[in-house]
Amino acid sequence: MTVKYCDYVNGDDGTGDGSAGNPYKTKDQASAGLTGGDEVRCAVTPATSVGIATWTDDSDIVTLASAKTATICDCDDAWTDSANVISSNSAAYNKFLTNALLVDIEPAFTTGKLCYLTLTEMDLSGYEQVSFWFRCTAAVSAGDYQIKLCSDTTGDTPVDTINVPVCVSNQWRACTVDTGGALGASIKSIALYAVNDLGDVTLFVDSIIACKAKGDPDALSLTTVISKNTSTEGWWPITGIDGTTVYLGRTSVNDNYESKTDHYYRGTTESVTTYMIDVIELDMPGGSYTACEKIVSSGSSYQSWLKISGGWDLSTQTQTGITFQGTMTHQGVYLGVDAITGSIWLEKLGFLYGTRVLQIAATGDWGLILEDMYFAGSIFNSLHSGNSGYSRYKNIYLVNCCTGNYNSFDTSDATSNIYARLGPTTCEIENIYAWNGSSYCCVYTCGGTVRNVYAYHCYTPVQVSGVVYIYNLQTGGTSTNADIRCYGGVCKVQNIDEYSSTPVEFISTYADEIPTEVSFTNGNDHRKYTGIGNVLSDESVRHTDSGLSWKFSPTVDTDSNMPLREVIGKFLCKASIQVTISAWFRRTNTGVTAKLVCKGGQISGVESDVTDSMSAAADTWEQLSVTFTPTQTGVVEIEAQVYGGTTYSVYVDDVEAS
Repeated sequence: MTVKYCDYVNGDDGTGDGSAGNPYKTKDQASAGLTGGDEVRCAVTPATSVGIATWTDDSDIVTLASAKTATICDCDDAWTDSANVISSNSAAYNKFLTNALLVDIEPAFTTGKLCYLTLTEMDLSGYEQVSFWFRCTAAVSAGDYQIKLCSDTTGDTPVDTINVPVCVSNQWRACTVDTGGALGASIKSIALYAVNDLGDVTLFVDSIIACKAKGDPDALSLTTVISKNTSTEGWWPITGIDGTTVYLGRTSVNDNYESKTDHYYRGTTESVTTYMIDVIELDMPGGSYTACEKIVSSGSSYQSWLKISGGWDLSTQTQTGITFQGTMTHQGVYLGVDAITGSIWLEKLGFLYGTRVLQIAATGDWGLILEDMYFAGSIFNSLHSGNSGYSRYKNIYLVNCCTGNYNSFDTSDATSNIYARLGPTTCEIENIYAWNGSSYCCVYTCGGTVRNVYAYHCYTPVQVSGVVYIYNLQTGGTSTNADIRCYGGVCKVQNIDEYSSTPVEFISTYADEIPTEVSFTNGNDHRKYTGIGNVLSDESVRHTDSGLSWKFSPTVDTDSNMPLREVIGKFLCKASIQVTISAWFRRTNTGVTAKLVCKGGQISGVESDVTDSMSAAADTWEQLSVTFTPTQTGVVEIEAQVYGGTTYSVYVDDVEAS
């Protein structure tokens, strides 16, 4: 087994050798030449306590016991402009609270001071970093614009100069700049400067705060994430900090701040020790779907995996946490895997924002394992992986992921978040926790087993096609769609805590082509939803006073060629002995047909269907019977079949054999 180490902050691809003492910088270099059984270990991003904080259910506010930052400018006040510059307070493009600073630079302006704001004198000597939101209508190179903290009142005598980092056009970016020393002790104004002339552009700035020194356990900023614990909760992005109040981030970094609830914390209201991680900032990629880092090798089989693991303390070579990375904007794929056939195992990695978190474009059959993975505020899909063979996903935490036309955690194709396309696919999904998935679905799988999905305020908790088994599905909050959307196949569900009024929705484009069925079992609650109707256990209409009946409710007006059907009993029959099976039927309208059926061909001696049909009036119990004599010993299945109308129901109860 070969182990290589990488450290994006302190490593070097040119001079490193992949050892813990001299790591590479990127996963590209660390994974080169490795194969199954080998491992790339990534330096930990330590989680530090920011003390006791109060988390409130159904709120985007987390309240700290004491402030960790100082607000320099909330960008809600009017700035003073230089010639050929027009600034204003924009509520339309605000990133945080009421307004953002909008700066319209006219063509006649070249470089220099754009505008300034006089401040009440501030002592910022206890801080070393400045964090803020920045956006421009043109692409920005590092240092094209500067924020200056000044000792005079007109923004002309800078004490601290903060270079705005690389920004893509028309994208909000969370920026945290380390000045390497204490900020000024007597700051009386703040100014925005243009170092290079980018022409006729518009800038947006919001929420400028002073933060503790990098590495300080209290260095909370707009590029950190917070959580209630370090292992069994999701990590939340931050959209703003005002004193002791931390505002949780929206599902899209480009959303302006509005009174919406799609990013709220969902859980127990309590005051608990709260943790932060200072997210590693990746170099800005050249395009939305360009990878920041790549895995350039893979394992050789499903028994021999190449492992990429995070959370390693390189000084002790022990795994102590996770590795959290981000570009601080919705730009780029964090981790790409191109043109390979093989198997990859990812563990204890976290990702903030991004267009896609993981994109795999494999040339053939491959396998993927994800364990203990954390996603925060990712737009589009958190995982995009192309064709797959065996895949396993366990302990996945998705917070405020997905806007646009993609989903939070998909194992299928390009309309969701973790992919494992149907074919020879074996997919196992276990322990998925999702908060505020804003479009499409939380989990989409084309086949396999899903255990323990907890989806809170997600657009659609689960989307399935193929043959899927789901154990324990818990949803909460406002689900725009059904709890389960089915594109075809057979889905078995055991234990569902449904929240939406529509448990199952069938997508007709595919359901017309593929036999479709979703079955629920939850204690005495048994249900089967199909593309043509539903079969539910019922306690309200019974032939006898105890137990359950079956309620058949067609939703599509079909005929005897496509009835709503369900097996209501399996019976052991002896050769050459006559068997009679009976059941009691009741219908709400005579426009619906109901039959008791023993399908022919199940057992020798019964070559054709044996049936009995209802003739009784509506709301009247009628006993139906089928009689046959098999010529061999074996088990037969007895069905109830219902068809006709879309608003009628048939009840079946008290099945007997003689």
